[in-house]
Amino acid sequence: MVIPSSLKRLLTFKIKVPVLLVLCCSFLQFCSCDIFTAQVELESIFDLRKSVSGAVVEYLRQEELRLALVREKFEISSGLSRIGVVDNGEEYRKKLLPGEDVSISGESENYDILNPINAFLAIKALSVDLADLVKHAMDNTNMKSFNKLMESLSATRKFPDKDDLKGAAIALTRLQDTYLLKTEDLSEGCLQDDFCTVTLSVQDCIEIGRQNYQERSYDHAIPWFEEALRKLDEQESHLYLNSNNNETNLEIPIKRGPPKPTKTPFFTELSNQTRESQREEIIEYISWSNDIKNTLSVGKQFLAELTGIELDAFIDEVVKAAESQPTDGEAEDSYSTVLKKYEALCRGESRDFISQNPSLKCTLSTRANNPYFMIGPVKEEQLHVDPPLWVFHDVIYNSEIEVIKAISKPLFKTATVVNSATGGTEQSTTRISKSAWVINDDDDVVRRVNKRIMYLTNLDLYTAEDLQVANYGIGGMYLPHFDFSHTNETIKFLPKEEGNRIATLMFYMSDVRVGGGTAFPHLNLTIWPEKGAAAFWYNLKPDGRGDYRTQHGACPVLIGSKWVSNKWIHERGQEFIRPCELQPNDAKSKNYNY
Repeated sequence: MVIPSSLKRLLTFKIKVPVLLVLCCSFLQFCSCDIFTAQVELESIFDLRKSVSGAVVEYLRQEELRLALVREKFEISSGLSRIGVVDNGEEYRKKLLPGEDVSISGESENYDILNPINAFLAIKALSVDLADLVKHAMDNTNMKSFNKLMESLSATRKFPDKDDLKGAAIALTRLQDTYLLKTEDLSEGCLQDDFCTVTLSVQDCIEIGRQNYQERSYDHAIPWFEEALRKLDEQESHLYLNSNNNETNLEIPIKRGPPKPTKTPFFTELSNQTRESQREEIIEYISWSNDIKNTLSVGKQFLAELTGIELDAFIDEVVKAAESQPTDGEAEDSYSTVLKKYEALCRGESRDFISQNPSLKCTLSTRANNPYFMIGPVKEEQLHVDPPLWVFHDVIYNSEIEVIKAISKPLFKTATVVNSATGGTEQSTTRISKSAWVINDDDDVVRRVNKRIMYLTNLDLYTAEDLQVANYGIGGMYLPHFDFSHTNETIKFLPKEEGNRIATLMFYMSDVRVGGGTAFPHLNLTIWPEKGAAAFWYNLKPDGRGDYRTQHGACPVLIGSKWVSNKWIHERGQEFIRPCELQPNDAKSKNYNY
């Protein structure tokens, strides 16, 4: 069999199209950006999505025009789109539809062959019309243009990768846990009753479940798979009702004549196949998740019967020991208990300290008669007495905030934590944000803000760390931690001559619509972000030991963007400002708590 050259080119083109698509999309996997960890990165992603969406829409529009031209070439070719047949002795012309199978037999076939007009049309169709049609079918100018645009975007913009997808999916389940959000509400795009967006598709729910499954978080994965199954059932029910309504409304009698085109579009059949595939995938994931959960449960029970040790309680004790929690009655809670308190505080479940402790007050303070605040005193709010904790309101200007943000954005890196065993820094799932260090030499604004910190705290900043700026992304948070170093930690990040972190001052550089508070589980209080305010507390007791009651965590950001900057102040240089006492409570009667 000899294949015409035009058809050879067409077949070759069909093979090349998937290859072009692969090449077009391959560049999207070129980097690992950790985009989900900072809201500032997400803002650029929305701009990028707009550009990509516009490019895809334009590509589809051009392809539709090209395919319309191919269809037009097909339809105007009588030899390709129409054939002559005989039906009951009467001749009529039948128009072929794409994908329709037409067979001619008997006298009709003989008549078609013997008709010289049909012979002419057949020859013209296969010698001229087909070549013209194939030329337009093979035109890949639109693909080249689209691919070129995507390559241009990839060279100048950051594309999210699979790690970002995992981080974003896990962040949603983190928000579920902290704020007790229902899977069904999230799938409908609602974080709150008055804050809803686009609903999630079946495939979106499957993806969130899959990411949690891969992280072995089966308790989180199963509800998302079940939600995907519920949405799939709703789709099928909707399609069934529509099909019944259509059948009911067909009251006009169908005239006899040539075969009518099918009423079932190609994409409807394809959609049915996709739904069946999705259903099989969902059921398989749910089955495996339940099997693994049951196996783990049986394993824990067997271990408890064999050793007399309940695994969860044993793990909790190990974590408690690793955290070096003191046993002096200040912070005896296990870390799991601390996490529960932290999540409750993030939801706003803290008691009213003002009504229970009348010594807490708001004042216009000069911060120990500091001349810097004599004309413009500080709006000082005391939130806790022992350990002392304050919030200073309106102590950093919007103009200063914008300058510090602009300096830090190009310097942002995924935030790290200190490994207590090695003393080194490492990325961790306990802290989801991006941070940067800014120094006095970066701008006069930074120098001015650091000087203000010195006046607010009345502490020497000679051994203080540089100002750290942080921005939190999807579900951005920092689980409960201590700012000071434990006695059994390897303190590689703290030079011995500088001492431990005696105090922390944290600026809030943005308001947050929902979430993003700073929770102190042992003090049972939460500081909510207020743009321009600063929180200040001592991490060490007067005798130099760490105050474990200052354990705190950054609550996940539910709605909004959270910007903060931290100043960690060290012991050295404070010897005469806050003298060390022999006993932890000796400083109570002295005016060291300013």
